[in-house]
Amino acid sequence: FDGVDDWLQTASVDFGATDKVTLWAAIRKLSDAATGVVAELSNNFSNAPGTFLFAAPSSGGTVKFRFVSKGTLVGDASTSAATYSAPYSAVVGASGDIAGDRATMRVNSAVAATSTSDQGAGAFGNHPLHIGRRGVDGTLPFKGRLYGLVIRGAATPDPTISRVERYLNAKSRAY
Repeated sequence: FDGVDDWLQTASVDFGATDKVTLWAAIRKLSDAATGVVAELSNNFSNAPGTFLFAAPSSGGTVKFRFVSKGTLVGDASTSAATYSAPYSAVVGASGDIAGDRATMRVNSAVAATSTSDQGAGAFGNHPLHIGRRGVDGTLPFKGRLYGLVIRGAATPDPTISRVERYLNAKSRAY
């Protein structure tokens, strides 16, 4: 993604039967200058319940990686560790649990951020998936490479999380 005009969008993906999601992405972010959406379920997580967002970076470079899981309220797992400054390659794993009020993000197999904020109620929704930028207005373009993206609408056991991280690392050589 060139950070200007590249992006992908799917038809609506129905996660309405679950309040849990697991996401993995093998990426190389090339800039921390502006917020870049790697993947977002819905046009804008702020405007819809039952969504998630993975951004690299977020907040104009202050937050290096951000994962948001949202029922009717937001659970925000973010990290601003300088070690994640661009250019940076990583396999990022994130999980959201609306009913369990938990959002967790792993960077290169290590837990990097956890939120236990109230995420409200409900399940993940039936929304389009936007990859590489925000869908509602085409803003927040990601500048970097995406080597692989896996999204699962369910809780995922730790051994499976590790297997997927190893698989994506083999594709990207992130760590």
